[in-house]
Amino acid sequence: MNLKRFLKISILFFLLSTLLFTGCTGGCSPTESYGNLDGYVYVKTGDVRIHVRGLLEDIESDPNVYRVLPGATVLIDNKTATTNSNGYFKITQIPAGTYSVSISANGYETLTITGVTISGGQTTHLQQNVSLARRKWNFLVYMDGDNNLESYAIMDVNEMEQIGSNQDVNIIALVDRIPGYDTSNGNWTTTRLYYITQDSDTSTINSTLLVDLGERDMSDPDTLRDFVIYCQNNFPAEKTCLTLWNHGGGVYPRSYSKDKRSSVSYPSSIKGGARGLCWDDTTAVAYPWNCLTTDEVAAALRQARAQTGKKIDVINMDVCLTQMIEVAYEWRNEANFLVGSEATVPGNGNDYATVLQHLTGNPNMNAQVFAKTLVDDYQSYYNGYGNTTYSYVNLGAPFTTLMNSFKSFAQALNNTSDLASVDNAWQRYTTNFGYWNGYRYEYLENLDLYDLADDLSRLSSDGAVRSAANSLKAAISNAVYYKNTGIYAGSQWPAYGLAVLLPSDAEWSYYSGSDRYVMLALSQDTLWDEFILRFVAYESTH
Repeated sequence: MNLKRFLKISILFFLLSTLLFTGCTGGCSPTESYGNLDGYVYVKTGDVRIHVRGLLEDIESDPNVYRVLPGATVLIDNKTATTNSNGYFKITQIPAGTYSVSISANGYETLTITGVTISGGQTTHLQQNVSLARRKWNFLVYMDGDNNLESYAIMDVNEMEQIGSNQDVNIIALVDRIPGYDTSNGNWTTTRLYYITQDSDTSTINSTLLVDLGERDMSDPDTLRDFVIYCQNNFPAEKTCLTLWNHGGGVYPRSYSKDKRSSVSYPSSIKGGARGLCWDDTTAVAYPWNCLTTDEVAAALRQARAQTGKKIDVINMDVCLTQMIEVAYEWRNEANFLVGSEATVPGNGNDYATVLQHLTGNPNMNAQVFAKTLVDDYQSYYNGYGNTTYSYVNLGAPFTTLMNSFKSFAQALNNTSDLASVDNAWQRYTTNFGYWNGYRYEYLENLDLYDLADDLSRLSSDGAVRSAANSLKAAISNAVYYKNTGIYAGSQWPAYGLAVLLPSDAEWSYYSGSDRYVMLALSQDTLWDEFILRFVAYESTH
């Protein structure tokens, strides 16, 4: 081999070796095969999603909306960094290539960004617009603790935190408090929106605070409407359960007991208190009826559905005495299932830890299965303790059949000349809900509808009444699922899951009037209120 050929081969070998071991064909150094990644991590007010931008000025335009997130962990190619007080991070010496980047922080949704390119000798500024993944369920709690139930509100939020939201279930609570009852958790008394996260502390609320709204009136239907719209729009989910949490007292409007223009709800160890539901003792003291009425709830949910295009799948009423046919009919177009109690509800209310354990453990359950789960869990929680009822009403086709039967029942009673048998059933046989652990309360006008129909199917001398009563019993059995404890589980005071108003003459004085019971949809569409007028006239003279 001559010298000239030897030199050519040597030069070619050197060039190939350089390309193989450095990735360069000339002029570059080995360090240029590595790059860097940086960015500013932030969150938006009222949002659990993490966002990231390449420049700080991108998130400084509105500090009321954008908030930097210190302490977040950024991970790429087994390299990590923690954001500083400005939300900034930088990771260096990342081999050139394409990666997935994850950003996580306690109480927030982990953000994963795919297809991030790292170029040799350059810094990639991470930037991403994100959207929240659609969950299986939203579990929304409208928690009005702005009254003497404040301490129970704190307890129930901590119960929810034992489970917390997960990849399938969003748990979101709007919580209002009041001065003077519970000083824990910083003794804040405003209205806060929380994204419930898991922790083992049973006394301190550690969930993600989405926003502090200041003082809001929980008895204002607009507050309920806005809560539902916000959650449905910002936390998309296939199905939604809305829990109404506070005092309850049966059908309202416009049902007063004693002087219902009192500005505070009555102290009580149960969730009976004053009539209506969701009493706000701070903001609404200037109003004559500082609670949500039956028709106001329907209006709020109707407006929310118009904005979001989504119907509530399950309404769960953690309030007293509200599982009534009048309420179900008023809300029939705004939910698929209505869950609640004919009777009073203990202050502890639902067993949220168990309910949410079942929901998060089986997020694919449909609305009917979850409604049944709420009923079963309630009965299990209070079995052996007190006298409780809990039920769900299927507001679909079964309820349509039920209402057709009820209309015939109301018409037959309004036409009957045998009011004596009605009075007999009302006074002696039909279950009412005026008892709590042996003590008599003043809700005696709420009667179990199935039990009333059953009594009249035996006692009435009017064939039309007996026939209508039997049809109504069958329809209730098809539309209602119930579980009871205590006296309501026995034969003396049976409860079948759905109550109706049938007051005495004295009790009717709290319901009568042009702006009260007659304003309900059930009064407008059936002859039940006309029958009540006949009955109270008869009852007052016998």
